[in-house]
Amino acid sequence: MSDINETSDIEATSDLKPAASNTPQDRALRVAKREERARDASRAMHEIKSEKQAELSKTARLKALRLANMANEVAAPVKKRKPK
Repeated sequence: MSDINETSDIEATSDLKPAASNTPQDRALRVAKREERARDASRAMHEIKSEKQAELSKTARLKALRLANMANEVAAPVKKRKPK
């Protein structure tokens, strides 16, 4: 029964990640990756905001067209034909 515990202890310790290296090259690489992720996030937010603005503009344009059509229908009602 003690063999099982020893095996699980070994397996648990094998899942640990190695410590990060602190060489100047490794630190520079981590900083570069962090900056790239920040730029990507900034671009993504800009793209989301642009898409949202385009959607709002399109919605406003379509609403104006719908209201104009409704106003025309109220101002000049459609004449119905008399049945023959």
